[in-house]
Amino acid sequence: GTAAKQKGEPSGDRAQGKKQKAAAKQQGAQPSDEQAATGTQQTTAAKQKSAKPKKTGPSKAAAKRATREAWYKLSLDERIQVKEQQLKAARQRTVEYQSARRAAKKKVKGGPIKGLWNRLEESYVLKRARAHPDRNLAEQVRLVGVRRPDGSLIDSRKIAGQGRTLDFLEMDGDRALGGETKSAAEIVHSVEDLLESGMAGEIDPQSKLGGQRSREASIIDTARREKGKLVFEGTDVRTGEAVDLEVAPDNYRSTVVDYTQTDPN
Repeated sequence: GTAAKQKGEPSGDRAQGKKQKAAAKQQGAQPSDEQAATGTQQTTAAKQKSAKPKKTGPSKAAAKRATREAWYKLSLDERIQVKEQQLKAARQRTVEYQSARRAAKKKVKGGPIKGLWNRLEESYVLKRARAHPDRNLAEQVRLVGVRRPDGSLIDSRKIAGQGRTLDFLEMDGDRALGGETKSAAEIVHSVEDLLESGMAGEIDPQSKLGGQRSREASIIDTARREKGKLVFEGTDVRTGEAVDLEVAPDNYRSTVVDYTQTDPN
């Protein structure tokens, strides 16, 4: 009986060997403290290597703000001179683009000409400010909406379907003039039966200019009906400061001018 029992059970040496194998297997599955620390250091080093270097210079917003402040520190004459230089470059780019398109027998519409129009508009507004130093002038003016007598605001987009932006707003006492600058050609094309710039005529409601004027008229009509005021937001041409104005609809009128005029009036 004793012999059978010894045969069925492992000896002490065999049992000890199994325990050692199990311990070795467990030790191989779990890294030592030293191995774990080394792995963590390698992972951290890899993350640091892949991380993008931090920018040390000024942010885009700060750079833009500095450029804007420097611009408004210039006199009107200095800014007009800069715009004239930009106009010259814009005209050259437009001529080169259109010449290349014509040579390729392609339409000349589009390209850099929008930049030319923008420089012409900006130059006109600066010259107008110089011509009328007694008037307050704002540029890129948004017609926000109508202020009711109770202080509530009706958004222009709810009235006209979309917003309305003027190239300039000129204040002369309590009266305001909203201006849109266009080329002589566009003015002619936008007015029914008009043969040349400077003549009287009715603006074609189907034209781009006609649509702009129609939206503005609907906002003015709402201001009269609500006994409210027109609310404008823009930028002072001379100082760059924000401009917020409320104007009675009867004290407001609008105009469309040729931006190639040398002496705005």
